[in-house]
Amino acid sequence: MAKIADIYYNTDPWSIIEEDFNPDYALVSESIFSLGNEYMGVRGYFDEGYSGDRLVGSYFNGVYESQKVEASSYKGMIDRTEFIVNSVDWLYLRIEIDGEILDLSESMFKDFRRELNMRTSVLSRSYIWVLKDGRELKLEFERFLSMKDAHYGGQGLTMTALNFTGGVLISAGLDFSNIHHMVGKNLWDCKEIYTGERMCSILGTTINTNQSVLSACYFEGSVFEDNLINEEDIVEDKKVLKRYSFNLKMEKPETFTRVIKNIKGDNPHELTSKSDYDNLKDESAKWWDEVWKASDIRIDGDELNQQGIRYCIFQMHQTYHGADKGTIIGAKGLTGEAYSGNTFWDTETYCLPFYIFNNVEAAKNLLNFRLITLPEAKDRAAALDCDGAFYPIATISGRECCSLWQHASLQLQASTAVAYGIRHYENVTMDEKFVFETGLPILIEVSRMLASRGAWNSDKTRYGYYGVMGPDEFQMMVNNNCYSNYMGKVTFEYTLDVLSRYQREDKDGYMSSMQGYNLSSNELDNWSKLAEHMYIPYDDETKLFEQHEGYFDLPHIDIDKIPIEDFPLYHHWSYDRIYRNDMIKQPDVLMMMLLYNRKFTR
Repeated sequence: MAKIADIYYNTDPWSIIEEDFNPDYALVSESIFSLGNEYMGVRGYFDEGYSGDRLVGSYFNGVYESQKVEASSYKGMIDRTEFIVNSVDWLYLRIEIDGEILDLSESMFKDFRRELNMRTSVLSRSYIWVLKDGRELKLEFERFLSMKDAHYGGQGLTMTALNFTGGVLISAGLDFSNIHHMVGKNLWDCKEIYTGERMCSILGTTINTNQSVLSACYFEGSVFEDNLINEEDIVEDKKVLKRYSFNLKMEKPETFTRVIKNIKGDNPHELTSKSDYDNLKDESAKWWDEVWKASDIRIDGDELNQQGIRYCIFQMHQTYHGADKGTIIGAKGLTGEAYSGNTFWDTETYCLPFYIFNNVEAAKNLLNFRLITLPEAKDRAAALDCDGAFYPIATISGRECCSLWQHASLQLQASTAVAYGIRHYENVTMDEKFVFETGLPILIEVSRMLASRGAWNSDKTRYGYYGVMGPDEFQMMVNNNCYSNYMGKVTFEYTLDVLSRYQREDKDGYMSSMQGYNLSSNELDNWSKLAEHMYIPYDDETKLFEQHEGYFDLPHIDIDKIPIEDFPLYHHWSYDRIYRNDMIKQPDVLMMMLLYNRKFTR
C-alpha cells in the first residue's frame, strides 16, 4: 500500500520548473503554478487556451456563491452551503495565424519551459509554436499579481517570428462565461460592458449572493507602435474582447502586455486609475525581496527540501498577509475549487503560528474574523442544543458550510482551535490587550459551549464529551476522545486565567464584562470543576494515551495489506466500512501533544 511521490518538476532552490509539457500533469501543474495576492488568485492555466483537461480558475477572497442542500427533518442539519465562486478569466488570450489557432493540445510545439520564480512571484512560460506549414513563432508568456496594490495584475507576451514575416491575430479580454465545475454551471450575470481604445471592462454579479466583481484591462506593448493593422471590439453575453491584427517581422521580438485591475464591488470611478506594467512588476518584486529577507529558511546541502520549504513560505505569503481584512485562508488557498474555498480549523492550528512569527497584523486579522463571525457561531450552537458558540468546521461567511453532519455536528476542534490560536498568539506576542478586547468574548462563548456539550459519567466522577469525532475522521460517534477532552480542559483553564488577570489589571473593565456577558461566579466555578474532572484516557502502566474509549479494543487492520487500487478509500469502500477498525486518518494524540508539547515530557 505504501504510497510514493514521483519528482516531476526540476529541483531548484528558488524556482519551480517544468520542462517538456506532459498533459498527464496538466491539472496538477495548474495548481502548482497558481498565483495569489490574498485579494485574488488565479490557477496556472494556459493563457492562450487549451482543449485538453484543464480548470480555468480565477477567484476572489470573500466572493462566494450559495446553494441549497437537500432538506433534512433532523435538527442541526444545514440547509444551505457556500463556496468560493469561479470568476473572471482576466488572462483570456487567443492567437491565430492565417486561420490556424494555437492550442497546445492540438498544435505542434517544441522547447516548452515553465518557471515559477519564488523570489519575484513571476510565472513565465515559453515554447516555439510550429505551424502546419513549418513557420515557427517563439512565444514567451509571463504573469504576476501585484503585492503592492492587490487590485492589480499583469500579463506579458513576447512574440518572435523565427523564420517568417507576416500577420498574427490576437484576441484578448475578459471572460465571465466559465462554469463553476462543482455545480456544473455558470454563476454570473453581466450587464455592464465597456470598450475603449486599448481597454475594456466588464461588471459581473453573482446570481444568488449578489456580489460584484468589476474587471478592467489595459493593453500596451511595442507591437502597437508600428505593427497594428486593425482593432476590433467583440462583445458577447458574459465576455468582452479586443481583437488586434499585427504584422510581425522576422527575428524581431514584439511585446504585448496587459495591466488588469479587479475590484470587488461595482464602483466604476476606481477604474480610472491605471498603472504601468513594468512599475507594477518591479514594485511587486521589491515586496517579495523584503519578505524573503525576513522569512527565508536556508537548508544547506539539500536542494529538494530547500525548494520545498521555500514553496511553503511562498504559498503562505501569497495566500494571506493581512491585506484584505475580514477574509480567510481557504483550505486550498485561491488555487481551485476543492474544499469550496472554506476555512477550517487548520487555520488556527497550522497557519496562524506562521503569521504570529512573520506578520503579527495578519495574525490579528485572522483572529478578528472569528470575533466578527461570533454571532453565527452562537446561532450554530443553538442549532446543536448547546449554549455559547460552536464554530463551524467549514465556512466562508461564518455560517456552517459542511453538509456532512458527522463532521459539522460532532467535531469540537474548530471551536477549541480558535481558543488555542488566541492562547498561542498571546504566548508569543504578549499582547494582553488584544486578548482582553478580542479574545475574551470568544473564549467565554466557547467555554459555555464546552460546558453544555459535555456530560458527567454515570457516577459523576468524571466529565467528558460523548458522541464526537476528533481530528481522526475515521472514528465517528466516539466517547471521550482524548484530543477533544484535553482541548476542552485547557480551554476552560485558559479562559479562567484570562478572566483572573483581567480582574487584577482592570477591575472596572472586568466587572463590566461580567455584567455584559451575564457571567456569574457560579458559572466560573463550574468551568473550573469541569476542567479539574475532565477525563483524559491514559494508562499509568503502559504510559499510553488511548485515542478514545474502546479504541484499543477495535479490530486491527494492517494498512500495508490494503491494495493500492482501493485508494482513496472514500471512493472504493462503503462509508461504514471505514469506521469498523482501528485505522487512523489523522493522529489525534500526536496532534494534542504537538500543540501542547511543553505539557508532555516524552
